[in-house]
Amino acid sequence: MRYSLQNYAEALADAVREAGAEQKDTVVRNFLTLLGKSGDEVHAEKIVKAAERLLQKKDGGREIVFESARPLESSNQDLLSGIATAKDAVILRVNPDLVAGVRIIVDGEMEFDGSLKGKLDKMLSV
Repeated sequence: MRYSLQNYAEALADAVREAGAEQKDTVVRNFLTLLGKSGDEVHAEKIVKAAERLLQKKDGGREIVFESARPLESSNQDLLSGIATAKDAVILRVNPDLVAGVRIIVDGEMEFDGSLKGKLDKMLSV
């Protein structure tokens, strides 16, 4: 990679922030063209995700992923969404490997694993 992932992400986040809503698509397209010319287009998805996280953090928001074994009922979705603020990006994901329970991941860094799979893995690793 010509530049580090963090450098690319910071550059993209700064460019999108300065451009405004109406020029956002043009900035992203131009950035992807730049990645293609430098041979780093294979890392585009990681760079864009990192830039999105940087923009959320600068705005005071977080990315919160709720994983469950089955789709959540609307009452549970309301309860979990109550944890997040309006600035947070909430992602509901179904992961059948969890068997039961929920796993919550904040900004890809902090994790609460309340799933049956997590408890069984912990119990069997002792």
